[in-house]
Amino acid sequence: MGTTLDYVLQLKEVYQKVADLEKSLPNNLGYILNSVLGSYENLFNRFCPFKVGERVVLTKTPEIDKESGWYRGKHFLVEGAIATIKNRDYYQNKFVFYLEFENESWIDSNGEIHLYDPERRHHFAFSEDFVGNCLNVNNDI
Repeated sequence: MGTTLDYVLQLKEVYQKVADLEKSLPNNLGYILNSVLGSYENLFNRFCPFKVGERVVLTKTPEIDKESGWYRGKHFLVEGAIATIKNRDYYQNKFVFYLEFENESWIDSNGEIHLYDPERRHHFAFSEDFVGNCLNVNNDI
């Protein structure tokens, strides 16, 4: 799943290809796309509370029912769980963070918990309402 930034960058590339073929496009379309892209980047660089690669913590436990795709992760998607930001976006007036949890695991039929290998971990999208500073945790780990 791409982010809004990915889509804007793709749109800019498409515009460049079309502009090379179709000179009848408005002269200011490139300016408009550059302005939108600049505004988007500025939003993240100046106002987003976290950067990609930072370690954060869940500030509250999400409500997860049996029908949720996250139900099998209910045991580790809890307040205080530590995660790394893998990507970020902006949706409905909130920053959204795609988090990879270091304790992502699954429970076998005997009730034993097994950690996922780091390369098999999933990304979980949480709005800024659920994400906080990871105090007392080394961000270099």
